Amino acid sequence: MEDRWKALPKFLEILGYGEEPMGVFYTDQKPEEGFTPAPLDLPTREREKSQQIDWQAVFGDFSCVIGHIWRARKKRRPAFF
Repeated sequence: MEDRWKALPKFLEILGYGEEPMGVFYTDQKPEEGFTPAPLDLPTREREKSQQIDWQAVFGDFSCVIGHIWRARKKRRPAFF
């Protein structure tokens, strides 16, 4: 297994990648540190039908997933959702 990790930088160079590829990992445990959107009250169909959603609050607290991934890659930490 260790031999594969040693060979990874050369392999990525041959492919023309300037950074490590991104992967997806599923787990029930949150990482100790990383980037994730702040929790917010998500709209539901039922609440929308009864006009109980504050759309300004929803979009005001919007957090871009791509932005979290970009920051996580730059800081070499996980992004989790």
